Parts: sequence; C-alpha cells; structure tokens
Amino acid sequence: MNDNKKYVEAIAKMLEEQGAYKYFEEDDPLDIEWTLDYTMHFRGANVAVTLGGPNVYINTFHGSVDLYWGNEEEHAYLSVRCRDELNDYFEELFNMISGC
Repeated sequence: MNDNKKYVEAIAKMLEEQGAYKYFEEDDPLDIEWTLDYTMHFRGANVAVTLGGPNVYINTFHGSVDLYWGNEEEHAYLSVRCRDELNDYFEELFNMISGC
C-alpha cells in the first residue's frame, strides 16, 4: 500500500472514531465548497483539510476522503453513519452561515 492510500485511510479512520464534531473541533476546514440543490437546500460539502501537496478533501455528498497530488488520486470511503454525521455537521454550519 502506498503512502497516499495510507494517508487517506488514516483520515477516514479518525473521522470514523472521533466523529465530525470532535475532528473539526481540533482542525478547522481550510475551505468548503457547498453542494446545493436547485432550491438552494444543502446536499453536501467538499471540505479541504490539506492543500498544497497533497490536496485532501472530505466529500460528504459521496462519503469519501479524496486525495489529489499531481496525477495521483486516492480515495477512502466512509460508513453511512459517518457520512450522515458529517452531512449533519456541515448542514448546520451552512444554515448558520447562510441564515437559513
């Protein structure tokens, strides 16, 4: 297993064990792209947790941790429970920011 795969799997494991609230209490997201439906309701988020090599995102819509570095990609998938908790966390944040 290569280092990139180990890295995304380590982040996925931390999310599974700590949960979204604990994980993001310790490390703030670097950037968030919101996924909305046509009525502007929250559907998911793509959350940057590292940038600049490698770039790592937590994708709550697809339930994955995605790493991109040059032409390499690695992905680790989260449990439905973890994905749902992440979606709840970021939907709450989105509603607070947007005033919904």
